[in-house]
Amino acid sequence: MAYLIPCSCGYLIRGNTEDELIEAAFEHARTAHPHMLDTLNREALLAMAQVE
Repeated sequence: MAYLIPCSCGYLIRGNTEDELIEAAFEHARTAHPHMLDTLNREALLAMAQVE
């Protein structure tokens, strides 16, 4: 099972576990959307996640 978050910029964030997904999402935000870091948290990211 994989977890996915489609970013509004078109990037697809993936992780094999919830923890991997959250780590990948924060890494993407740090590099592509640093202005959004203050608004992101684990619960919000998991709410956007899809299970593949």
